[in-house]
Amino acid sequence: MTEDEDSDEATVQPASESEASDPNTQVIVASEFTDNNGNSYSGYIYWVKPELLEHLQPCMFNAGGAVTFWFGMSEPKANEMDGLHFPISVVSDAVFGLEKISIELEGFYYVNQAGKAELVRPTS
Repeated sequence: MTEDEDSDEATVQPASESEASDPNTQVIVASEFTDNNGNSYSGYIYWVKPELLEHLQPCMFNAGGAVTFWFGMSEPKANEMDGLHFPISVVSDAVFGLEKISIELEGFYYVNQAGKAELVRPTS
């Protein structure tokens, strides 16, 4: 990655193999999301070990746009999951020697008052 006066730490650009293996580089990896009905969607995760959801921050693209499953400190509402069919499995691509990461999403996640990751399940 070359330094550019128009970029900062929030800039996303392709990584080289050496950058992908640098523990100080945040790497976004293309991923396939498959819902409980067998529908597949494209998306991404942040590649990180250990595989904690709050660090992976999965994001899926469907006809309605981008769907994020990690809400940080904001508690998601169960009705925001309407039209999504859980569980949703996520498998990242294996790139630059980074192994695939596989997770299963049961709903939306956030940090509760106690500072712990908490799951909000769909109502239906």
